[in-house]
Amino acid sequence: MISARLEGAASWFTRCSESKGIEARSRMPRRRQADKGGRRRLMGAASCALGTAASLDRSQALGPCSIGRRLRVGAGADARRACWNPVVVRGRALQAKPRTKYEAASSTASTAARSLRKEEAEAALEALQAARAEGLAPNALSFIAGLAAGSQLSLVERAQTTLLEMLAMRVTPDAVTFGSVIRSLAKHGHAQDANAALQAMLHSRMVPDQSTHASVISSWAKLGELESAVSLLRSMLQHELLPDVVSYNSVINAFAQRGDVNGARALMEEMSQHASVPPNRVSYNSALNACARGGQVSVGAELLQEMTRKQLLPDNLSYNGVINACAKAGDAAAALDFLREMERSNIIADEISFNSAMSACAKVGDAGNARRLLQDMIKRQLRPDQFSYTSVIGACSKTGDVNSATAILEDMQKRSIAPNVFVYNAAITACARGGRAELAEELLSSMVRRRVAPNVVTYNSVLNSFAHGGAAESASELLQNMACLRIAPNLISYNSALNACATAADPMRAESLLLLMEQGQLHPDTVSINAALNACASAGQVQHARELLASMPSRKVQATLISFNTALHACAKGGDVEAAREILWVDMPRYRFRPDDISYNSALDACASVADVAGAEQLLQRMAQAGFKPGVISYNSMLNACARSSDTDKVTEVLAQMERAGVPPSHVTYNTALDAFLSSGNLNQATPFLEEMRLRRFQPNEATYPRMIGMVLNQEVPQVT
Repeated sequence: MISARLEGAASWFTRCSESKGIEARSRMPRRRQADKGGRRRLMGAASCALGTAASLDRSQALGPCSIGRRLRVGAGADARRACWNPVVVRGRALQAKPRTKYEAASSTASTAARSLRKEEAEAALEALQAARAEGLAPNALSFIAGLAAGSQLSLVERAQTTLLEMLAMRVTPDAVTFGSVIRSLAKHGHAQDANAALQAMLHSRMVPDQSTHASVISSWAKLGELESAVSLLRSMLQHELLPDVVSYNSVINAFAQRGDVNGARALMEEMSQHASVPPNRVSYNSALNACARGGQVSVGAELLQEMTRKQLLPDNLSYNGVINACAKAGDAAAALDFLREMERSNIIADEISFNSAMSACAKVGDAGNARRLLQDMIKRQLRPDQFSYTSVIGACSKTGDVNSATAILEDMQKRSIAPNVFVYNAAITACARGGRAELAEELLSSMVRRRVAPNVVTYNSVLNSFAHGGAAESASELLQNMACLRIAPNLISYNSALNACATAADPMRAESLLLLMEQGQLHPDTVSINAALNACASAGQVQHARELLASMPSRKVQATLISFNTALHACAKGGDVEAAREILWVDMPRYRFRPDDISYNSALDACASVADVAGAEQLLQRMAQAGFKPGVISYNSMLNACARSSDTDKVTEVLAQMERAGVPPSHVTYNTALDAFLSSGNLNQATPFLEEMRLRRFQPNEATYPRMIGMVLNQEVPQVT
């Protein structure tokens, strides 16, 4: 890091610039200053050699080379045979005795400059150091050449060292010297050092040109140091130096990398105020890239229109930016519109255009358009890649379209495009949502055979498929396999396995998984406990559910309304009315939870399961008092309690109550009431009720007709005999 030393030297630069304008001389003995002319010629020629070596591209001329060429002397046959050791020319050292040490070495170095490569430039830099060791005093041009060589050949440390040596020898840097080192540091990502050198240059009362400023601004921007880049841009204006379009675009691009559309547009507005640096297509494309990162479709559309008004015709990159914004926002319709607009504007859509549009379709599950875009790509002889197929399969997975997802995967393999882990993950997700756990396992095995390493997302998708199918045992085994493969299960992994236990009504396995999580220092969350509660509810294990609910504070897990409602569901499944009442009237108020309609309906189901008509009536009253209007689900639970108790009069009363409350009956209402009439043997009430069901287009359940036929036969048989 040279920034501190450069800043320390800034005051010396100022004193130099306030002197008589004569270059500060190196400290050397008077007897050596006598022949300084020859030495200057020597070091000037070394300047030329080093400057030429600095350019790897022979077609480009560097500033130091131009300066060096003005110092060259004619190189005759004798000069070509002479070289000041250790400068290496064409891979060999020339040891001929010079007729005049300084003049011959100078002309030979000048001639050799045309053919130096990187290794030769390094040798020339060493020669410069050797010259100083012998007492020869390099001038500013020599240092410039060394800086240029170090800059162009990626020898940044050499360039820094050369600059510091120049400061130590009190050789005043000029604008070329500063520019060389600043651009070198900026080019190689040393933005802080480049900025320090720039500040030192300003302290020496030299005005850096636009390109010098632009290099530092670009370096700050590439490192994501947006504030520093903007500050330097403002500094240019303070020094009455108008930034060029490259400087502005560098900062606009930095705003874009942050997704800051407003910052990018504000800077473009500032550019518009200067007639010499209006925003160009690059400026707008960077702003559109900011829109893409932030998913701002409407702003992207405005920028496209603005480009057209300013006769900056949008290109492929412009449209790709706004279509990518559509993908980020999940606006598939807009993405397809912009794709069609590209065609109308005779702008050729490329793979990026189609991939972004397909990604937008995947976000909303528009599998039809995603598949159409994929076929359109192939027709245009554009090669779909792994991202393309991931998007299309992902669109299919949104709707659980397993057949389409697997067909696309097969098509991908036929086209010799190797599926990666993301493609497989999308296909396995489709299997999970489509309830095809066995196919998800097959795809996982296929990945292993094809040497595609599954990741934790892959296993989580397979576990999710087990959760949908209730394969609790398979889920537990897969968790163990993950540990063997050194793929650490995360919270999602365990929660999926717990959901499998819930579907399978396996509370004991769920409890084991919770303990396994805690032993592995993975803290269960609310979803974890709720899944275990759901397993208890599915199995009707009321006591186990209440114990889990009570353990949540000690486990430092926040209970939710869902937690209590799941415990109430366990009471309904297990027919434990007392436990349901205790949860409603004691536990929930203790934790400051107010029962909702789901809470009351679960408690009503508990009453219905044990034919507790009085308890159900009490709950309906408490529900109304709490400000909840009983709905069809609540009344159906009440009817179920009446039906189980064979109280047909109460059934009729509840039906009338529903009518007065304006609650329309459902097919469950009719079937429950009809079941109550049939269970009590009251065919006279059941028959007109069945007719009413038909008028309302409700179908009796499969048990209704056999029971009615049996009742009719039982009544008619005695009359026949």
